[in-house]
Amino acid sequence: MKRRVLGLLLTTVIALGALGPVAVQADGINIIGQVTITHHNNVNIRSGGSTDYPVVATGAPGQQFPCTGFATSGWYEIILPDNTIGYVTNNLSLLTYYTKPIPWGGSTDPIQASVLVQYITNFGQSLHSEYVRLSQGTHYVSANDARVPVGYTLSGARVATVTVNASGVASPASITFVYVSTATQPPVTNPPAQYATVPIYYKDLYGAVLYTDY
Repeated sequence: MKRRVLGLLLTTVIALGALGPVAVQADGINIIGQVTITHHNNVNIRSGGSTDYPVVATGAPGQQFPCTGFATSGWYEIILPDNTIGYVTNNLSLLTYYTKPIPWGGSTDPIQASVLVQYITNFGQSLHSEYVRLSQGTHYVSANDARVPVGYTLSGARVATVTVNASGVASPASITFVYVSTATQPPVTNPPAQYATVPIYYKDLYGAVLYTDY
């Protein structure tokens, strides 16, 4: 009888293991940093820390996820937009640590994206660049003239529209404001003509001077 019970328990454990790990709700845990997908294509996110586990989601290039730690393989443990745990390879993503871990508040935690804002001249010279954090939704980002040196004025649109979707992906991922120099250039003046008198010699085939003119 005991052998039969043990056999049933063992069969149950094996069956549960074959189903793979169950999605875990990410409530009440600490966030150590933010993982950014660095690969140029979509990256698979799995239910465990290796390719042996099934794919549960994908991460787009530049997409960011809160990170709660590591698997034994070194893969990052991340929180997905549906508030469940997933794992992504550390070879195709990058972890940026927070100064100190912060508690995760569950589904009420806001979705945010980092958007690069660049200020350049009409010749492509960089004047200033910075990242802004935007939450989910549509935002209107305005050029800030205080970010550029004195003597430049905006030559294009002052406001750019950015949309952050439910996965934390911003479109567009970067904004560029173009400025032109307002410095007055001094008028170009031609220098006065300079004259010089030079002698002109007329000689024969033997080098003898036949005539001199000025």
